[in-house]
Amino acid sequence: MKPYSLDLRQKVVQAYKQGNDSYRQLAKRFQVSLSFGQRLLKRAREQGTLLPERLGTPTVGQLQLYREQIVQYLQECNDLTLAQLC
Repeated sequence: MKPYSLDLRQKVVQAYKQGNDSYRQLAKRFQVSLSFGQRLLKRAREQGTLLPERLGTPTVGQLQLYREQIVQYLQECNDLTLAQLC
């Protein structure tokens, strides 16, 4: 599922700041879930941004765990050819 547009996010926050509607009324008016509205307003208040968070979980490359060892090995054996490294 794609994140909601920045335009919609701004409209929700602006409508809340006007103070006429509750969370539930805003959610119904903009056709978003109640929890989305609450999280969006909390994020705007605490982090000062309306941009969506990254989707999915961050991944770590398989070699990242061995990065220090690989760098140390390459510094010690800096004259190896590409074929020898492979």
